[in-house]
Amino acid sequence: MTATYLAPYLVQKWFDNNGAPLVGGTINTYAGGTNTPIATYTDSTGGTPNTNPITLNFRGECSIWLLPNVSYKFVVADALGNLITTVDNVVNAALISLYGGTDTGTANNYILKFASPVPPNTNDQVIYW
Repeated sequence: MTATYLAPYLVQKWFDNNGAPLVGGTINTYAGGTNTPIATYTDSTGGTPNTNPITLNFRGECSIWLLPNVSYKFVVADALGNLITTVDNVVNAALISLYGGTDTGTANNYILKFASPVPPNTNDQVIYW
């Protein structure tokens, strides 16, 4: 059997309080728990930041790509500036480094020197070195 995963949202779609697409609405993005603006990006390369606030298109959509392991706050408003919702502490949790340490020894007889403290061994724990 092949492992499969749920596809991520291809675009973010927002709605007003009546369930209609939030045409012309805005999304301000801040560092989680603050009012300090923080960048989001237009695609997976992270090369082009979105405007802040982001203005939603004629379908109430936009592309929002986040930095991994960074907490964001989204403040969503309609085209007139009326608050629709605030969502805080949104994190795209990603394992961006699989490095666990260095090894000595030979095949089937490795000794691993951890790069940093790790929790006690548990079943199914995976360590890369």
